[in-house]
Amino acid sequence: SSVIMLLMIAIILGFGAIRIATGAITAGALIAMIFYVMQLSMPLMNLSTLVTDYKKAVGASQRIYEIMQEPVEPMEQLKPIANINIENGALEFNNVEFKYDVKTILDHVSFRIPQGDISAFVGPSGSGKSTIFNLIERMYDIDNGDITYGNESIYDIPITNWRSKIGYVMQSNSMMTGTIRDNILYGINRNVSDEELIKYAKLANCHDFIMQFDEGYDTLVGERGLKLSGGQRQRIDIARSFVKNPDILLLDEATANLDSESEQKIQEALEVLMKGRTTIVIAHRLSTIKKAGQIIFIDQGRVTGEGTHDELMKYHEKYHQFVTTQNLNK
Repeated sequence: SSVIMLLMIAIILGFGAIRIATGAITAGALIAMIFYVMQLSMPLMNLSTLVTDYKKAVGASQRIYEIMQEPVEPMEQLKPIANINIENGALEFNNVEFKYDVKTILDHVSFRIPQGDISAFVGPSGSGKSTIFNLIERMYDIDNGDITYGNESIYDIPITNWRSKIGYVMQSNSMMTGTIRDNILYGINRNVSDEELIKYAKLANCHDFIMQFDEGYDTLVGERGLKLSGGQRQRIDIARSFVKNPDILLLDEATANLDSESEQKIQEALEVLMKGRTTIVIAHRLSTIKKAGQIIFIDQGRVTGEGTHDELMKYHEKYHQFVTTQNLNK
């Protein structure tokens, strides 16, 4: 746009110089003409971008409209909270079926996650492991079967109460625009003192790098703030789970893209976080698989094997093949 304006002024100057030489116009008229062109050029250039801006606005509006048309999650209590009976805290899938549109993702899946133990899901990509996490969080409704926690269907538990019991640590952690404190306390519906915040940040191995910033926990991050590394973002996510203190921890343990130092610090923090807590892992590390109380092998939407690492290595051919050929991280 600035190039076009300069070209217009150059043309006017050249044409005006010729007209002045012939006495057709005065120098003052030429200056006035240049002034008028400069005043008119910006509105004309803004007008040229109107169509582009309009198309962008229409596209954004359509996406917002699609979100607004999504079904509203049921926030009401289906059963009085006092009547909800959760004793052993085991999480069970009972003949669960789920489809994306017409494609079957989970086909009569059944398993039991005992309370306070580590259970690992292993299987090829696209086998349904992430879908199981989404169903546990009630991001989607199942087509058939039931999911129970203790003695109750999770669909009888108010969705806000249910999600308050769940912590989710994954590799791709986005930071919202705000302070580090805001990001750690996001979704925490209680007052957290500075002492408690620092305690959990230390457990998550993120206190030291936070204090290297001039503003400490009040350092701005996100789109308009400081850009944190993948390992730093993940440790902040782990700190949030410490503060939340969930009954059930969902852990996508992918750390392949992190440097060795960050990976070690994250593993140390996760060891503390998982201790004595019902933990469900999408396992990528052989060390985590071996520590799991039970391993559930998912293949093409079905549970094809359950047991410990040693048991499955002996009796489950696909598991043995998967561990040896997929080059799982030690």
